Amino acid sequence: MQRYWKKDYTRMLVTFLAILVLAAGVEWVYLVTARSDLDYERLEIGPGSFSVTEMQRLGDERWEMLANNSCFTMTLPEARPVAGMQIYFERAADDTTESVLYFRGKKNGVTGEFPCAMTKKQEGVYTAVLDAESVEYLRIYPTGRVHSIVTFRGVCLNPDVVEQRYSPSRVILWVFILAWVYLLYNLVAASFAKYRPSVKLPYRLPSLWWAIYIILGAIILLVVFQATHQFTGVGGAESVLLPVSIFLYSFFYGALWLLVKILKPVETKLGFMVFLVGILFCFANAPMQAPDEYTHYLRAWSLSSGRLDFEYEYTYPDDVYHLLDSFPAEFQNNVVRTGNGHVMDAMRAYNARAGTPYSQESPRYRSSIQILFPYIPSALGILIVRLLGGGPLIGMYAARICNVLVYSLCCWYAMHIATRMRGALMALICMPMTLFMAASVSYDSMFLSATVIFLGLVHKEGLELRDVVLAAVAYGCMISIKPPYLPMILLLLLVPRDGIRFPKKRWGAFALLLASAGIAWVLFDLLYPWLFTRGIPPVPTLPGVDTPAQFQYVLSNPVRFVLILIVDAYSKVAYLPLFGLFGWLDVNAVLTGFLSPLLILIVSALYADTMRGVTAREKISLASTTLLTYGVIVTGFYLVSSTLGSNSIMGVQARYFLPIIPCITALLSNALSTTLRFREAVRNRSILRDTTCIYICAAVSFTGALELAVINFLM
Repeated sequence: MQRYWKKDYTRMLVTFLAILVLAAGVEWVYLVTARSDLDYERLEIGPGSFSVTEMQRLGDERWEMLANNSCFTMTLPEARPVAGMQIYFERAADDTTESVLYFRGKKNGVTGEFPCAMTKKQEGVYTAVLDAESVEYLRIYPTGRVHSIVTFRGVCLNPDVVEQRYSPSRVILWVFILAWVYLLYNLVAASFAKYRPSVKLPYRLPSLWWAIYIILGAIILLVVFQATHQFTGVGGAESVLLPVSIFLYSFFYGALWLLVKILKPVETKLGFMVFLVGILFCFANAPMQAPDEYTHYLRAWSLSSGRLDFEYEYTYPDDVYHLLDSFPAEFQNNVVRTGNGHVMDAMRAYNARAGTPYSQESPRYRSSIQILFPYIPSALGILIVRLLGGGPLIGMYAARICNVLVYSLCCWYAMHIATRMRGALMALICMPMTLFMAASVSYDSMFLSATVIFLGLVHKEGLELRDVVLAAVAYGCMISIKPPYLPMILLLLLVPRDGIRFPKKRWGAFALLLASAGIAWVLFDLLYPWLFTRGIPPVPTLPGVDTPAQFQYVLSNPVRFVLILIVDAYSKVAYLPLFGLFGWLDVNAVLTGFLSPLLILIVSALYADTMRGVTAREKISLASTTLLTYGVIVTGFYLVSSTLGSNSIMGVQARYFLPIIPCITALLSNALSTTLRFREAVRNRSILRDTTCIYICAAVSFTGALELAVINFLM
């Protein structure tokens, strides 16, 4: 195909220009025909035109809601098209219940009654995007709280004049559709050419990759085009969603082509895939919505300013405070579900505030984190953006991208050196929750990078002295960030007895090296913050929690506490279904939560026959690491988050168990090893197995990123 096109650049260029001109013509036809019968007019309706249901009048515009279904209703004098509405009412400042609008009319060719969410634009003004061909009846529920006082001043239909305009994004859609038609024409001509040699093809048929790209791209754009008209409540959304869709589709399709055609080593494919999906998670997650991300962001920002100490009262630029105000914690729970805004509203609010003085005299944002090295990549990203004149929001995305880059390089190196239990390692690397945390400004990104390096070295066939040093450094990084993972040192038992490539007389030096590295990290982790910390208050305890008394209770009732651990693990299925709970536990990606445990099972089955030779020592190492790490984590939360003698354990999240996913996968593979076997007749079956695992993991993680993006930006 390439040789043919090199001989015919002119014809290729002429064809493309012809399709582009035709696409522009199709867009003109669309503008002429689409909604030609609609007549948008601005119409203001006062409160006197509305009827009221189940409420009591308190004044000219003030009403008291007597029931949950209290509402304002009216029938329009004549049905008219409506693409936007502003509703004017006020209510108590602490009333955060959802406001809902229902309208009867015609939408997307369907006549009926439809709901429409109302978003708070400013104090006393709510907006709703109806985008309906006709509206004849309105029903407004301003609050769901009984005995709430509401001031209602009416509505304004079509506050902005609506008109159809030329859209380059739709031209992209028409280009793909016309290219699809042209491809079908070539296919038909090629079919006739088999029976009539005199038929000359205008072109040789494109390669299978190009054909799939054109066909699949046309289908995706058509679906997005239809979905934006039918499901989204944001007017003009296609002008944003169509270009973004084609960019993401082309980006990941090209990446897939690169993985298959050019990148041959398995570890290179894995690292590239991790980077691509990680980038998607960077932008699919709303700003500051990874767990505790704003405190990590403040620590990275101060480090980018050259601050190597830990000062609680450190002052940040005004735009940083504007960013944190615009994207508060638990954005889905506190903003979206209360009807007070959307992610794009917060983006616009931040852009409007950027460059203005911060109004609050005492900012409430502080960072009490007392650690440095996990924030080096993110601080570097923020520093680069600041040197180029970018703002805090762009700096946050740059910090996420730098963390993803470091994590993908660590994954590449870990898979490059690992020769045993590769499937177990890939299960951890490619879990959607792992990539979600790696693509944040949290120190979890560097923790996971160190964990991957440590596990890769543990699964290496032969350890040299430099590998032992690197393993000690990686383990020191892990426990300095999160000490509860101390039991993972037991994974060193996975190293075969003949797997150390230096004389046995150096085993003492090996043990001394590990002990020295651990002591050095602990001393650094304790002494450095002690020397350079100023004004950081102690961590507050939760109401009703007494950690020393709880610890004494556990020691006094060991049998009961063990039963509590067992019941907690059984009732929550070891937290496996919660791997789709993103954000500050306020974004529930249901499909990802189902696919994540399934991914562990699939990878375990795929590598089952590689775990037949596992020794008893290795099984003990995997099982003891899993149980001890799980027990330490859950016990820690029982001590610091649960009331004295409680039967339940509070505060535990699924992401805390990511490091023991490889242990669980390896044990499950060993359990399936007697019944499952990869095809022996396949040549290079180890490469095929790894490649298959990469594609399966990529599909699951890609699905998780898309689901997160849909929840954050489209729902």
